Amino acid sequence: ISITFFLLCGRLSAQVSAGIQKFSIGKILKADPTLKRKEILNNATMRVEVQKIGRNDKSQPGTYTEDATYCIIKGEASAILGDSLLHCTKRSVLYVRAGTKLRFTGIKKRLELLAVFSKAASSPEDNVFNNFNLDEIEKSRTPNDNDWEPFLKAKTIILGLYMLPKKIGGDSTLVHKTDELNFVTKGHCKFTVDNTTMDVKKGDIIFVGKGRGHYFHNLSNDFDVLIWWERKSLEGVGKK
Repeated sequence: ISITFFLLCGRLSAQVSAGIQKFSIGKILKADPTLKRKEILNNATMRVEVQKIGRNDKSQPGTYTEDATYCIIKGEASAILGDSLLHCTKRSVLYVRAGTKLRFTGIKKRLELLAVFSKAASSPEDNVFNNFNLDEIEKSRTPNDNDWEPFLKAKTIILGLYMLPKKIGGDSTLVHKTDELNFVTKGHCKFTVDNTTMDVKKGDIIFVGKGRGHYFHNLSNDFDVLIWWERKSLEGVGKK
């Protein structure tokens, strides 16, 4: 049994090399139909979970000590945040500041979520919560340029949608001072980090440690990727 377990884990996630990890949400959910919550990454700067809440499940109020972002991959529900009620559907992205209670209710379609928790110190200067919709952000797409739209800038994280049109074909090598989490929301292409090249597609999650050169290329169609820059990784190296 233990051998089977380790082989399964190897298929669900891959540490391509030190500081690079790749996961597939589709494979994680398919491997365990009863999954409610699965931690897929936990390092010095961030913690990442895949969560699933069924229509008949009772979502308990959760209060976290970390700033959190929730990307709704599938489903429809309402989110109760303090005294506010927000309607959430597929491609909604929630930001919740540490110490804020969150509960999902009125679940019309089963929720599948990607949850990212920051290990940087939360700031009272940031909003208690924000709600974004990727369809609205994507309206800024241009056919002739790669477009970076950083829609959330908190003290803990920067989160944005990077939109690359097939016509351009990809981008040039980028190196950041922060750890980076990529979640592909549209398309298929090649992704190169240092000397490692991999196929990435919708539903893939790729962690890239700071200081590693990386770029997207060989786009098969228009390509979108949600990108988290984790400010915790800036500690001790000055401001970004």
